[in-house]
Amino acid sequence: MNLFDLYSELKTDDFCFAYLDHFSDSSTDALIALQDARLADKRKVRKKISFLVTECFQNVVRHTEHSDQKLDKLFGMRSCGPIHSISTINPIIKSQREQLQNSIDHLNELSPEELKAVYLGSLTGNDFNNKGGAGLGLIEMARKTNRVPLYSFDSINDELDSFTLNLSLSENKEEPTKESNRSMATFYPYFKAENVLMMQKGNFSQEIVVSLFELVENNLQQNLATARHTKSLYLMVELLQNMSANTIEIDGKRNGIFQIKLGPHGGFIFQTGNCVTNAHALELKKYIESLENLNKIDLLKKYNMELKKGLSNDDSEHRGGIGLLEILKLTDGNLDFEMTQINDETSFVSFSAMVKN
Repeated sequence: MNLFDLYSELKTDDFCFAYLDHFSDSSTDALIALQDARLADKRKVRKKISFLVTECFQNVVRHTEHSDQKLDKLFGMRSCGPIHSISTINPIIKSQREQLQNSIDHLNELSPEELKAVYLGSLTGNDFNNKGGAGLGLIEMARKTNRVPLYSFDSINDELDSFTLNLSLSENKEEPTKESNRSMATFYPYFKAENVLMMQKGNFSQEIVVSLFELVENNLQQNLATARHTKSLYLMVELLQNMSANTIEIDGKRNGIFQIKLGPHGGFIFQTGNCVTNAHALELKKYIESLENLNKIDLLKKYNMELKKGLSNDDSEHRGGIGLLEILKLTDGNLDFEMTQINDETSFVSFSAMVKN
């Protein structure tokens, strides 16, 4: 599955997010800010989702056991119209499996009134609670979403299981939901196989980009030296600005997709994809091809020339040219471009840029 295939699979979703690397308390605030930015006009549901995001993410941080598997954890979100879903995956000790299973199944047997009574009882220290208050967290998830989370277990080895949790929230209480169909956990095998550290699909407004930037900044600080960290952040901004400026509106939406992957030998690959007109896609292809054979000196000359044009000419074509040249500079020429024609009017274009470790 390439970036276009993933975008196509998520085409009907308003927002999708997946996070697989560096789970820590410091990332929680950035995740909340991301939800606040994208749900700015939905105050009531925003508060519930912020609570659920915090609870689910913190559960992964606090209740994950160490495993030897790479990318053994997932926090994912999907939103489509009034339906919002959250998924988590993390390793647990096998001995915890039965207790978790019994706790969730017990919740499933309770009426709303009984669920409230169990919640009040758990606050006073009743024995429904388990490790670190995870029982209380499950109760709150069920109360906030008006439905008990779905779950599953997969064996990792003789000592560990992988625990998957899916919950779904509808803005309309009478709206039926299908958690299993809307779960980001469905894409977990792809994320692991492709070494995806983070993915987001949706509208990339300035507020959303700022929150995403903070989350990525915190993540990269753990993995890169200062110089590479700074270069990666500049590259991310340039790619997102290029995507945001050139995405066309389809069905009333201007959606794109952004992905960070672990590259060979510890480097990072930043990818963006979005829809443009066929004419613009061909112009981009021609422009990229004209830069492919330039050495570093010629590339710098081209950049300075475009920069001078941009200072005296405010049209988007020159600004876009400068942005692409800036991306080439930051990646030492490690920039790939792909174009997929969707129909007679629209193409999907993607950029893949690598920062070597």
